[in-house]
Amino acid sequence: MRSNEARIPILEDQLDENAMEARIARIESDVANIQQNLATVQIDVGKLRDGLTAANDAIAKVNNAITTLDGKFSSAIAALDGKFSSAIAALDGKFSGAITALDGKVNTLAATINARADATDKRIDALDKRIDGLDAKITATNGEIKEIRSAMADFKAMQKATLWLLAAVGPLITLGITVAKALHWI
Repeated sequence: MRSNEARIPILEDQLDENAMEARIARIESDVANIQQNLATVQIDVGKLRDGLTAANDAIAKVNNAITTLDGKFSSAIAALDGKFSSAIAALDGKFSGAITALDGKVNTLAATINARADATDKRIDALDKRIDGLDAKITATNGEIKEIRSAMADFKAMQKATLWLLAAVGPLITLGITVAKALHWI
């Protein structure tokens, strides 16, 4: 029987010997069951202790292996550190020489570019002066073109007046010639 089961309480005046004996039998059965479970637990604890001992031995072996590997890694790292330091120092020397050479070339090219830029600036200044002269000439030409347009407008007005006059005088001349012919003057 389980020890955590709920049981119906037995009141004192309802005591019955058979019920008491049944309860005692149940209690004795529960005690026997607990003793059997306790024996099983003791066996399991013994096995657990054996496994714990084996695990502790394995952990000790792993710790020894880690200590050995740590020593090997430390010596390997120290050796590699020395090699890397010497290789880095050699590369640093090579890079310093290359950088110095490149600095010289860059400075030479910068001086050449600056000289060419100065020459180009002078050419641009001369070109600006020529363009300013052309602007003045164009402005003067525009004034002359305006004068020519004004003169042409006057000429067109005169031409129109002349055409109107010819249009008015032409029929009069024709009429005069016709009258002269009629009068036999011609």
